[in-house]
Amino acid sequence: MAKSEGVLVDFTETDSRGGKKGTGGRKHYPEGDYKAKVKSAKFGRSGEKETPRLEVTYVFAEGKVKGKEIRDDLYLTPKSLWRLRQTLEALGVKVPSKKVRVDPQKLVGKSAAITIEDEEYDGKIYSRITDTYTLDDWDDAASDLDDDDAVDEDDEDEGDDEDEEDDDESDDDEDDDLEDLDLDL
Repeated sequence: MAKSEGVLVDFTETDSRGGKKGTGGRKHYPEGDYKAKVKSAKFGRSGEKETPRLEVTYVFAEGKVKGKEIRDDLYLTPKSLWRLRQTLEALGVKVPSKKVRVDPQKLVGKSAAITIEDEEYDGKIYSRITDTYTLDDWDDAASDLDDDDAVDEDDEDEGDDEDEEDDDESDDDEDDDLEDLDLDL
């Protein structure tokens, strides 16, 4: 019998889901809003440009995707810091308008609502977190949908002033979670 010639193939840097190893195992879930809990958070750098980032891994808390994970990379560049601030605030961390130190371990176990949308990368569709907001906002949105016809517009306006005063009072509290932001990774 003749021996097969075959081809030598190096799979060292390729995983079975396509793409180069370490690309984050891009996953796809149905688009929408979900309750999620932070499973892990750590500082890292992007593969190509070495851009510093906070890598936050969430676990879905309900629905058909309950228990599955999705990661959000929050880049620590001046143009992207708004996403980090939004995420921290959604997780219940007060963020003052000054330099602060972010301890990723203090985020583990905290919950928020996330919005995921489809995005294409290397010809494949995967899910990307596009918004993060508080569970209170999640509950408010759900109750607004349920109560749309039951609440008179005048009643809504009266309650808004009280909510704004409560928000102002809570902004005065000091936050021990954050001090000087240290980007030297």
